[in-house]
Amino acid sequence: MSVYSNRQANRRYFPGDRGDGRIADDEPERDEDGSLNLTNKYLRELFKKEWKKYYRTPELNEKLFLHFKGFSYMKNLGQFKNLKCLYFEGNGKYIFILIIEIL
Repeated sequence: MSVYSNRQANRRYFPGDRGDGRIADDEPERDEDGSLNLTNKYLRELFKKEWKKYYRTPELNEKLFLHFKGFSYMKNLGQFKNLKCLYFEGNGKYIFILIIEIL
């Protein structure tokens, strides 16, 4: 077995990754009202598509550009431990309701 295949077998980037190439995604992609959910699958695809902006490991990313994507809630952001800047403009119709209720 080569060194590369050992690394491939031991990598787990996102919660739900099994390590064997298959991904356990039980999260629905859309809410009841039709808005997009911020799922781990969506984040993986975003990181693959925009590979010049992001690291594949969530803990290494310091910025997330998620503006104008149509999300209604901020979910699955706990895995970004070093996140310093989140661009989330034009999303979150329910986020402001939650913030007002907390205040």
